Amino acid sequence: MFLGTSRAGSRGKALAGTGAVVLMLAATRWGSYIGLSSLYLTDALVALAVFGVLMAPRERAVRKPGYLRPPLLLMTFLGYVVVRMLWSGSWVLTQTWLRDGVPYLYAVLALISGAAIGRATELDRKRTMVWIWRGLVFHLLWMFMVAFFGDPARLAAPHTPFGQGIFVIRPDVDTAILGVTGGLLLRHLLMGRARGREVIGIILVIATLTHEMTRAGLIAALVCLVAAFTYAYAATHRQAMRRVGIALAVPLVLAAAVEAVPATKAGARLLGTIEPSTVTTTSQENAIGTSHARRLVWHGVIDWTLASRSRALYGVGMGTDFLAESHTLIYLEGTVYQNVRSPHDYFIGSFARLGLVGLALIVALIVRLLRQMLRHRRRIGEDELLTCCVLIVLGIVVVSSFGVVLESPFGAVPFWWASGILLVLTSMPYNEPCEGLPHVENPADPSEIAST
Repeated sequence: MFLGTSRAGSRGKALAGTGAVVLMLAATRWGSYIGLSSLYLTDALVALAVFGVLMAPRERAVRKPGYLRPPLLLMTFLGYVVVRMLWSGSWVLTQTWLRDGVPYLYAVLALISGAAIGRATELDRKRTMVWIWRGLVFHLLWMFMVAFFGDPARLAAPHTPFGQGIFVIRPDVDTAILGVTGGLLLRHLLMGRARGREVIGIILVIATLTHEMTRAGLIAALVCLVAAFTYAYAATHRQAMRRVGIALAVPLVLAAAVEAVPATKAGARLLGTIEPSTVTTTSQENAIGTSHARRLVWHGVIDWTLASRSRALYGVGMGTDFLAESHTLIYLEGTVYQNVRSPHDYFIGSFARLGLVGLALIVALIVRLLRQMLRHRRRIGEDELLTCCVLIVLGIVVVSSFGVVLESPFGAVPFWWASGILLVLTSMPYNEPCEGLPHVENPADPSEIAST
């Protein structure tokens, strides 16, 4: 079921790779450490998904209307990553080489999900969203409980498959996933599908968000909510009165946000970073210090990479500790962070590892994704799976710009899987019937979870 090869029938089967994605959405960082002796469940699920696709019976390629083959840009990026990994000198086949390169190789999930969505039926897509909802609901419940009722540190178990501790919050990515959950629930509300459980879910999301202190996570959550609002508006193009209601709600929501966001822990830290003259607490002072340290690291890594023509064009490859080489590690390591290998910015880190060539490919992929999101906004708004993919991509990109997220499986796995679905999306007239893309309202209502 998780691997996209579960039993068929009236309930459909989840898209390939869904198992790894659900695990990362449900458990994020601590879920990525489930395993023994460096054999992690996440990688096993990804490997099984790849193996399932490769070993599937040969059949004539079917491209559903509205989907194309994976873009050449994605294939080029993967090819360049493989070449750059093999061209990493004496580091090849070492543990650090593998650790630095695998997060980029997770882009293979984009190929898998892109191929799967083009062949998926309505029931397959519905089944996929049911599993995603299960992961998101589980994530929301444990985050809420930990945030308000307990310290997860006591659950650490170093000699079990949960060696990093169970239910330990990683603030940036966990808050971003809360934004995904909140955005999908908001979509239900704006499109007139909210029931009691959705309202309760929104309350839990808001309450948990106010407890977190991460600025990047807060920005990611707000971006997800704005995106969900925009896509819900686009999806109601045939409902004039509902559109008027959504438009009238905009100034009320903005006014509430202006009042509420600065009152949260993360909002106060963000406000202090933007306007230092308003700083009144130790937490805000620490936030300013963190931002200053990261700027020092970013400038140091960029200057060091540009100092060599070869590094500037192709990067240092995998295995090299460029933070130590650039003498910027001192700004990041301390009592909280140890063994840091990323400058807390995915794009700057990718520039150091892959050079201008790799960075240009990554930026081009992000631009392509943003173009897809804008170009197909009505179609995305009408489809919950596509909306979910957009929120995952946006949330993870935001927190990856300020933290170590896309360099880790809990960020890379859902990001690339969701990106693959969006990258193969292409234009299609709305008045044409499409078996592979039925315009079904609410293809995976969370209320169906209990019945499945």
